[in-house]
Amino acid sequence: MKKSVIILFIFSPLLCFSQQIEFHAAFGENGSSSKTANILSLPLSNALNTNIVHLYNLRERAGIEAPDNTIVISSVGLTALLPELLDSYELDPFNDLHPVSLITETPDILVARSDLNIESIEDLVQYSKSSVTKLKYFYIAPTSIHRLEFNALIAGLGIEAELDRDFNNGNEDALEAIKNGNLDLMISTSPYMMPLIEGGYANPIAIIHPQRIPILPNIPTFSELGIEYMSQGSWAAIFASINTSDNQLAELFKAITEVANDPEVEEQISSLGMQLRVSSSPLEFQSFLRHEMDRLKQATNLYNHSFD
Repeated sequence: MKKSVIILFIFSPLLCFSQQIEFHAAFGENGSSSKTANILSLPLSNALNTNIVHLYNLRERAGIEAPDNTIVISSVGLTALLPELLDSYELDPFNDLHPVSLITETPDILVARSDLNIESIEDLVQYSKSSVTKLKYFYIAPTSIHRLEFNALIAGLGIEAELDRDFNNGNEDALEAIKNGNLDLMISTSPYMMPLIEGGYANPIAIIHPQRIPILPNIPTFSELGIEYMSQGSWAAIFASINTSDNQLAELFKAITEVANDPEVEEQISSLGMQLRVSSSPLEFQSFLRHEMDRLKQATNLYNHSFD
């Protein structure tokens, strides 16, 4: 399962962004949230009149007890799925942080390795029912949003497939396994999936996103396939330290809005298959986040999802 991503920015509440800012990422540089942070770095630095430094692979601890002078950019799994559904999960995005704004929407893509000659969802259903051996899939990590997406696919369409547990958590092993023929199905975000598709290693089968996407206009969405509650895909959002002042929150939201209106930023984000999506206000984003937490809780019940 692909795990979703956290990033932190550090600033001084007294100096109003005049100090150095750090981007702290939960995952490596190849993750969609980390790539978003790298694209935002220079224009956001200019908007806030400060320097920016990146740190990666901090996992979910990046958002727990965030020290003063921090901003967090995180994703659907870490701030909407796990806080509601994993008893041991410590982060509460409303009590530990200030939700500021959505920043990107990232389609998740279901692919089948190309030598299976599965080119549509109908092919996938037929193949899974007629093949002597079950199709193998991997969900990136046990607590990933992609695990829930696979549960929805299997339950919603009656796909015959089994989990392959032989891979390390993360995208890298599974990506290599698709390339060398040791894995049949995979779901992850577009920045990971598009190189597989463009390289001829995998065929796109379905999109998990509210609408079809321009780079794969002929591929249907989960919603079109009748898979309820799994229409959103992945997203990234920006949060601030709980001790951030109202003035700083307003300054940060203004800077985010400015950066999102930069055509060069939009082009770079779009080239990765993502879309910029800035909330109309922090209150609007808070409403969105609560809705996402409710949606994913319903999905786990509907598709018999668990974290065992």
